[in-house]
Amino acid sequence: MVMMKRFLTGCLAVLLAVPALTEPAGAVTATDPLPYGGKVSYEIKRGDMTLGWHRIKFDRQGDDLIVDIALDMEVKLGFITLYDYTHRNREIWRDGKLVRIETRTDDDGTPWIASGELTAEGFFIRDGVDGGRLLEAPLFPTSYWDRRFTEQDAVFGTQKGIIREIETRKENDVYVIRKDLMLDLVYDDQGRWQGGIATTKDGEITWLPGVPPQDDDTDWWAFGLEDLPLDELDLDKNNQLALGAQR
Repeated sequence: MVMMKRFLTGCLAVLLAVPALTEPAGAVTATDPLPYGGKVSYEIKRGDMTLGWHRIKFDRQGDDLIVDIALDMEVKLGFITLYDYTHRNREIWRDGKLVRIETRTDDDGTPWIASGELTAEGFFIRDGVDGGRLLEAPLFPTSYWDRRFTEQDAVFGTQKGIIREIETRKENDVYVIRKDLMLDLVYDDQGRWQGGIATTKDGEITWLPGVPPQDDDTDWWAFGLEDLPLDELDLDKNNQLALGAQR
């Protein structure tokens, strides 16, 4: 882990040496007109193996910032798929606050959905393992792109709809997040997420900024919630979903 932190810090030093483009001097957050210039992507790796891609695209619709997130991972042995993961997340932010979120996940055949919305009383989790809970707003999801995530005591787990308690300390240029999550995240001086490490029961997963391979048959930015229709997910397979999910 120490070596990986040094590696990430080294990557950050290289990135900071590149002149800024058009981003403002302050931290990039949901209050910006169009964070990351509209889109950003990361290569997901385990060791030297590329597992897939994490892509985030941003759009403005009136006062709302629409954030669509896609994670696609696959582990293959020759022509045999050993593991397949698809995650879609749509966030709606207004005045820098999360007002709605909906996610759908196919975790190698096990479905998860999560959703929540801002109400006058607080942030209400509608679907997910913690479905039915009302929490104090603002609430930040585990999508990492907004550095204010690191300032929270509790965050919304976007795959299963679970509230995760976190504690964060900064070591050099790495935000070390512990408690319910084990993350080491790096941001540049403008608050842009530069990748990091997630430590899971299956080992470490690393994110690094990158561009998906060019493929004439693949539009990497044509994704949304419709990629995982609810009627195609076998929700009965997952009995941890809130009753509100069975719609």
